Amino acid sequence: MNTQQLECFIQVAENLNFARAARELHISQPAVSRQINALEAELGGRLFNRTTRNVTLTPTGSSFLADAGDILNKMKYAAAKVRHNYRESVPTLSIGCYDAVDLTALPILFGKIREIVPDICPDVHIVPHKFILDWLLEGSLDIMLGFEEDMPRCSGIGYQELVRLDCCCVVMKNHRFARKKKITEKELLGESMIVCDSLAVPGLISQVQSRLQPFFAPPSVCYCDRVQVAISLVKSGFGFAVLPELRGNSDTSLVNIPIAGTGSSSYGLLYRLGEKGGVFQRILEVLA
Repeated sequence: MNTQQLECFIQVAENLNFARAARELHISQPAVSRQINALEAELGGRLFNRTTRNVTLTPTGSSFLADAGDILNKMKYAAAKVRHNYRESVPTLSIGCYDAVDLTALPILFGKIREIVPDICPDVHIVPHKFILDWLLEGSLDIMLGFEEDMPRCSGIGYQELVRLDCCCVVMKNHRFARKKKITEKELLGESMIVCDSLAVPGLISQVQSRLQPFFAPPSVCYCDRVQVAISLVKSGFGFAVLPELRGNSDTSLVNIPIAGTGSSSYGLLYRLGEKGGVFQRILEVLA
């Protein structure tokens, strides 16, 4: 088992498409297939169900996904320690999130953390929704980022709020709404709308989208399943999007306009209770 096999497996598992995985890894599709076949032969079981139309994880593949990420990161970290003579005591923090847009929160998050742990080593993953809680419970993640109302909750898991984010109309800075300090749902009618059906947005956003959708004819609505895609569509001129306030986003071409009467959502992190002391406890205290 080597790092290239694990990287190929993780990319195929996240994309469920060999061609897309190959593009992400900058290698050929046959090379990805060879690495997956070699890994399956070594493990003695099939990791994917493949047809001419789709690719899905087998139960064995789903079970192996969290382990593969953990093994790969430990291999890379071990190699880095040898190359750079890292101390064994360097603290690490493994973070999981649903959507690439969550990465905009990391500079703020790590800015606070590094005030008390300057030599913290981050380990960041974008994890499919159906796996992320398992990764947290199994210890592959220390924390996961997201909105409180839509986060999976269970016994032994705690929540720490980082910030409250307004429900906003997101437009380009040259849009006719861009100078407004606040906007009503009624004012949005007659525009083109981008609907984001993603588990990475809170229920509050979904409620506002549901109220607005009946007033928009099909040609004036675009649908997507990722916040990052919704942002790209806004920037491409397809219309406005109803999204959580994009705080921490350095893209000055976008404007967030709070939607009147909609309120805000709690954004923060989940972590395992009672398993981390010392550095981790100090980090939580600072974030609080």
